[in-house]
Parts: sequence; C-alpha cells; structure tokens
Amino acid sequence: MAIQSIPVIPAQPNQAQYGIASLFLFPQFDRAGYLRASGEQAPLYDPGRRQKTWFDSSIQGADDDVVQYTVITGTAVRKITMTVAEARTVNLPGVRTFSPYTPAPTTGAWLLDSLGRHPMNVLWLADKADAEQLAAGIGGRVDEETRLSVTTAYVYDPGENRRVYIVTGPGGNEHAGELLRMKYNWGVGAPGHWNNPSAHQPIWVHELDPGEATMNKPDPRPAREVPIRDLLPNEKLQVGGPLGGVIVVRTDLQNGTGPGGGLTGAQAAQLARVSDLQEKIAQILGVS
Repeated sequence: MAIQSIPVIPAQPNQAQYGIASLFLFPQFDRAGYLRASGEQAPLYDPGRRQKTWFDSSIQGADDDVVQYTVITGTAVRKITMTVAEARTVNLPGVRTFSPYTPAPTTGAWLLDSLGRHPMNVLWLADKADAEQLAAGIGGRVDEETRLSVTTAYVYDPGENRRVYIVTGPGGNEHAGELLRMKYNWGVGAPGHWNNPSAHQPIWVHELDPGEATMNKPDPRPAREVPIRDLLPNEKLQVGGPLGGVIVVRTDLQNGTGPGGGLTGAQAAQLARVSDLQEKIAQILGVS
C-alpha cells in the first residue's frame, strides 16, 4: 500500500471544550480522499464488514491476530478488539471514481499543407504503447498515419513523442486517439472491455464490479469507532455537542457558570480585541 497511516498522539487543544475528533489517533478518509492521498482506489466496499474510515499500517502480525484500541462509544471510553486484517484496511462505501481523460496539450504536432503549418487536435494523438494496447484489445494491428490527405501531412517537433496512429480491427480502421477517448469516457482506469463486432466500430463496455452494486445501500450498523488517545487527568466527556453529541471538557479551563464553562482570561482578552476592531471598522464605514 502506497499510503501509510500510523497512530499519532494529538496535542491537547488549549480550549475549554472540543470535539472528540481532537483525540483521534488516525486520519479519516472517504473514497475521494483516499484516492487523493494514495493515488490508488480504496478497496471495494465489503458489505459483510462495518464501515471503517481509518486504518493502521503500523500493526504487525498475522491477519487473524487480535489488536486492541481505546475508543469512545456513546458517552463512555472503552476498549475494543479486532483482527489485524480489519485494523489494516479501510472499508469505504461508494463507487469508485476515476480521473477524467485530459490529454496533455501539444505545441509540437502540426498539419502541413500549401498554406503552412496548422496546430493539430490533441485528441488525434496517442503514445505508441497505448495504440498497441488498443490494437491488442480489439484484435487488430497498429500503423502510424503520416498524411491527412494527398495535400496535407502530419509533422512533429522533436519534443512531441505522440503520433497519429491507425488501429485496424475486424470492423475497419479507427484512430487510436478516438479509441482512447472512448475507453476513458468513464475515467482513466475505469474497468471495461471491448465489444468488437466485425462490421462495426468497437464499443468500450464499462464494467461495474459486482461488489459495487451494494456500495450505496444504507448500512444500519454504526461505523467502526476511531481509536483515541487516553483522556488526560484534566479532561472529561460531556454531552453537549452538536445534535446532542459528546464533547471533551477541560476541567482546568471551566471558569464560568454557563453550560460548558466560561471564557479563560486569554479568550476573554481575544474577544475584547475582536470587538474593539469591529467597532473601529464600523466608525470608519460610518455605520453603527
């Protein structure tokens, strides 16, 4: 796996209260975030497992060995166990996403005729390796095309390695660039196969993995809890977060009497500075 995720003990926030995410030992991912971070698709969602947004690549041992983590469930801190195989992998719902096909621009491919050189459409171009792979996929051969017509030729500057290739298959001739655009219509790397009728243009048939059919179905089970660091002596859990959720309260910073405590001296001073700045801006703008 190209991406690593090891437990990192987060520093204690200098706040009177904060969300439990401030205690998490691991980053969390959705499918898009995992792809950005790793350059790879997350494993297909396994409906037999609970959703799991984190993984621990530092764990050693056999897949069926057991590892223990500290988590928050409801309003309580408790220990949970899972297999090493479970700990090492995410389980993310949603279908796979693939990068759109955007061929690199060209400043070195031209059409040459009696009127001079004209820029060539980049969608006509392909690498030789791609053209050969396309030819193998449809059961044909690949040849470089050197002319658009009797009076118009293709010319290339030294820095442009792509060419106009013709792929000849059972149904006739196709430009490799057009076949690439067809193949990558669902994104680069999207699974599929060529449907290649003998008398017609090849068609790229996109394949949805059978396991993906269940990816977007709601799972009534809660997601796997994210492991946390141990609570410090001056921390406690309290109900009072968004939607009645649990927050962490620092007992040494509770100087007020309102819900969740009041402001520290530093926080009060910062609020006063903000208020003073707002008043000065209002005076400059002539508003109250």
